[in-house]
Amino acid sequence: MYSKNYFPVFLVSLQVLIGSSCALDVIHITMVQEATVSAAWVNLPGTNSFSASLSKYLSDHDVNPGDVDSLVLTNCKIKMTSFGYFTKDLSFMKKFELLAAANGMTTNIIASHQDFQTGITEVNLTVIKDFELKPYLDAGGMVIRAEVPITQPIPDTINLQISLTFRVDVHVL
Repeated sequence: MYSKNYFPVFLVSLQVLIGSSCALDVIHITMVQEATVSAAWVNLPGTNSFSASLSKYLSDHDVNPGDVDSLVLTNCKIKMTSFGYFTKDLSFMKKFELLAAANGMTTNIIASHQDFQTGITEVNLTVIKDFELKPYLDAGGMVIRAEVPITQPIPDTINLQISLTFRVDVHVL
């Protein structure tokens, strides 16, 4: 027979377990990509394997990638990490568009920025609010790529860091 003292402890323990599992159904992850800008092109090598990188990241954090119910970009930041002799800011870019693509899916802009002012070395892109990336992940071959028309070829090679923060809703039992 249970004593009166054990029942409240059981309820508190059950509440802690339920509360903990419910808190784990939404996670925020940040993935950082390095980009090289030289002459008239921007190279983002890590984004071509985005779905593999995301799956590995989730697995490393004990989340089964198959349990993802929703994937939404919530923040995107570009920051210069190295400067050239002549190139000291982001004003060489006309615009920066981040696009999502996958097998059989329409390519869509998920974040962008225009009008890079002189002297600015980092900027937050405007993210398309609540754009659902889960269908892209499910379609296979998901890539996130950048389209960056520039005002004129730059004489230097510089490096950019692109930080992508996602809200991931995970199906937790």
